[in-house]
Amino acid sequence: MSIGYSLYLSSFEMQKPMFEEIDGRGQFVFTSLHLQEEMDDLKAYREQAKSALHWLKGKGFYIIADVSPITLEIFNAPTLNEFMTRLPVDCLRIDYGFSDDDILTLAKDYPVCFNASTVKKDFGLKLKALGTKIFACHNFYPRPETGLDEDMFREINEWLKELGFHIMAFIPGKAKRKPIYEGLPTLERHRTLPSYVSFLDLVLKEGIDTVLVGDLTIDHQDRLWIEQYLSHQTICLPVHFEPPYSHLYDQAFTVRPDSPFSNIRLTESRLMNWDEGLLKPYHQTDRPVGTITVDNVNYGRYRGEIQIVRVDRPRDERVNVIGHVDPNYLDLLPIIPNRSKIRFVRKR
Repeated sequence: MSIGYSLYLSSFEMQKPMFEEIDGRGQFVFTSLHLQEEMDDLKAYREQAKSALHWLKGKGFYIIADVSPITLEIFNAPTLNEFMTRLPVDCLRIDYGFSDDDILTLAKDYPVCFNASTVKKDFGLKLKALGTKIFACHNFYPRPETGLDEDMFREINEWLKELGFHIMAFIPGKAKRKPIYEGLPTLERHRTLPSYVSFLDLVLKEGIDTVLVGDLTIDHQDRLWIEQYLSHQTICLPVHFEPPYSHLYDQAFTVRPDSPFSNIRLTESRLMNWDEGLLKPYHQTDRPVGTITVDNVNYGRYRGEIQIVRVDRPRDERVNVIGHVDPNYLDLLPIIPNRSKIRFVRKR
């Protein structure tokens, strides 16, 4: 699994500080080289493209460029194969305007990326037979209510996975891009979610290989949490604790393998060296979704067990309410699988 970012040539100087912070090795950049609104001055556009792409290659990014026949015309390349020698890109995403033979000819010599949302299975089989690296990249959808629904997404991905293709999809970012400024996700359900939540949803629930940020930037904290997950497979869970329980910030736990959907049960919590005062009855209230609790001394051998509730629960005199998941990140809760590692973090 990996993360990637979108490059927009007209916004590169604004995006550059973000790219400067990122170690590009093993990470992807996706860019479109046929956006008409960026092409007022074709000579300047060509120079800008070469400069930005060379800079990103110097950082170690793997660059996928979305192209059309207009792109070849602008860069004076008679064929897709010739275009690959003109710019420092690693792979071309081919959508419309090229014949199957054009794409197959390219795929004999270079990795190829196709539109996962529209390609036909019989053509996918032809590409697979060539034995080259094949990426299947879904579209993003600027207009609200046009993003893919889960059933369609999974149906498409099922056969892509069967053929062993590397699947990519988009999530919204922080600085929204024109023309609608309402996020650039593949799945409609992600349009208003934090990038971190959308990333984990695609990786953990949908089995996507590479998640691309469609917008101009990503929230800095979300990016750090994504990088931590990629490095350590630990899910950072933004929370707010009651003051007596603030020592639980930055603590890591394992989700029990037998946790029901209703409650995330944390394996190590009952084995902790608890201060006995923290297990006396305290703050016993209703427990809406996202509430963090610890079983108090009235629960016998369960004393000290920390849970995160995923369904609304009533007050229980044996259970102390000690915190809650940050409201912006409640959508993480259905995503967290049993046996996973989680870490409680402050939302800054």
